[in-house]
Amino acid sequence: MGMMAVDRRMRPLTGMATILDTRPAETLRRIEPEIIRSGLYRRTGCPPFAQYMLARAAWMNRKYPAIMRKSGFFLGVKEFLMWKICGELVTEPSTASATQMMGLNSMEWDHGALALAGINPGKLPPIGRGDRIAGRIPPETARQLGLPSGLPVVPGVYDGGAMALGLGALEKGAGVINLGTSAMYRVCVNRPVTDRHGMRLQTYALLPGIWLAGAGVNNVGIALEWFMSAFGVRGYREMERMASRAMSGPEIPMLFPYLTGDRDPRIGSRARGLLVGLRSDHDRGDLALAALEGTAFSLRLVQDALFDNGIRVRQVRAGGGGTRIKTWMGLIASILGRPMAVSGAGQPGLVGSAMLGFTATGEYSSLESASRRMAGKAFRVQVRVNKRLEDRYARYGKALAQASASGVFSA
Repeated sequence: MGMMAVDRRMRPLTGMATILDTRPAETLRRIEPEIIRSGLYRRTGCPPFAQYMLARAAWMNRKYPAIMRKSGFFLGVKEFLMWKICGELVTEPSTASATQMMGLNSMEWDHGALALAGINPGKLPPIGRGDRIAGRIPPETARQLGLPSGLPVVPGVYDGGAMALGLGALEKGAGVINLGTSAMYRVCVNRPVTDRHGMRLQTYALLPGIWLAGAGVNNVGIALEWFMSAFGVRGYREMERMASRAMSGPEIPMLFPYLTGDRDPRIGSRARGLLVGLRSDHDRGDLALAALEGTAFSLRLVQDALFDNGIRVRQVRAGGGGTRIKTWMGLIASILGRPMAVSGAGQPGLVGSAMLGFTATGEYSSLESASRRMAGKAFRVQVRVNKRLEDRYARYGKALAQASASGVFSA
């Protein structure tokens, strides 16, 4: 979800805005009615959200019109690096999906979305394929990088898509979760799926004939890092010990961890965190557990949206740095109520990218074959039926609806 403006000679005119940049939220409020009225969600799979490139570009048009006029192209991190490495101006469907400006069926830039963003279609890179060689590294660049000259460059897919492939998402009925700074919960489907009951799902194109239905959750590792910084906790192990002790204590408060907003329209780009039920006898351990539990409830919201739209998950596979927190994994497995396996691969996203590279260069005849050989081994997390967690999740959902309806998150 990054964006930078460059001129026609590919010289940067701005820095690279990232997912944590919430400045476009004000502009989104102005254009959100038109986004909804125009049916853009159904065409792109993306609900109104300030961190998509559409809102960023509209914000830049409003704040920095001179830069918009001077710009030659608008690029994300991948597109800029592809140009620097092999001189090819190209993107691919999974990354283009996360701009809110690509049609899920056409696999082309959506002219209605571009008009809202104020971007000429000639200022965006062509949409190629992520599983094909796009170029080769020229001699001088290869020398600077310490790589062989002529090495093929494959665009690949966005980080969550690569993680999904590395976790074995191509297997039918497998849901994949990535736990990092943000998180995702997605399932591979053979057609674009949007939410019939709202806009809770964000569906991205992945590869030809494959889409990822589900949603991203903004505040996962971010929420844990905030807790540790605010309460002087030295690392995840200390946080995990504190949370484990709190499990046998009294009722803990409920944390809604939406510190930087969220892609779920019930929460919104302007959302703030919310702590409910705090008492004088609660301590840091109770808040540590509330943070782990609140982020797990956010993933359950995604699973409920998948189920509501007829997408079933038989098992969940998890990867990312957060999987090292065993207490968290146990909570998530219990809250989701699905068999869960944690990847034994240190970096399943790199495994997924390697699958694409080896397939593109002919080492494997198909991505499915690469997946069978390369998807890492996993260890199982025990799923415990926990009525207390189910009751708390029900209360979480009701409190979320009340907070959303009353405007608490965006106050």
